[in-house]
Amino acid sequence: MKTIKKYPPREILLETFIYEDGKIFWRQNRGKNIKSGKEAGRVSNKGYFRVCINRKEYLRSRIIYIMHNGDIPFGLLIDHKNEIKHDDRIDNLRLSNNSQNKNNSGKRKTNKSGYKGVSWKSASNKYQSQILVNGQVKYLGLFNTPEDAHKAYSMAAKKYHGVFAHY
Repeated sequence: MKTIKKYPPREILLETFIYEDGKIFWRQNRGKNIKSGKEAGRVSNKGYFRVCINRKEYLRSRIIYIMHNGDIPFGLLIDHKNEIKHDDRIDNLRLSNNSQNKNNSGKRKTNKSGYKGVSWKSASNKYQSQILVNGQVKYLGLFNTPEDAHKAYSMAAKKYHGVFAHY
């Protein structure tokens, strides 16, 4: 079972950092390499900005969210509305559950159709459209073009995923 990392309380984060346009900066010197006013953190190999506090790494997006809104309820994630992993402007961050977070993601790297939720079905010589809804695959139909299949996916995404729809 994966444990949820405990983040420092909001008060500590506000004393430690200054927020400015999606970035955080150290309020005070914290050793010879960390000077007051220096941007805190680095981009990880997965594209997320991470910040080290007392030898523990934390996601900058979560730090910024906590600084503005307080603790993040257990089991919830921070979703980047525009899908840019290091765009941590507060207006780009929102709470989501795991399903909502996945709904707001692009097509898979292995996708060959060019559209999320669309794949080629050689048996029928058509493009198939499907969407994941509450953990279940919902079949949307077969189409002559990937664009038509994408239209079906887009309509279903708006209907089932709402503000977390990504198409």
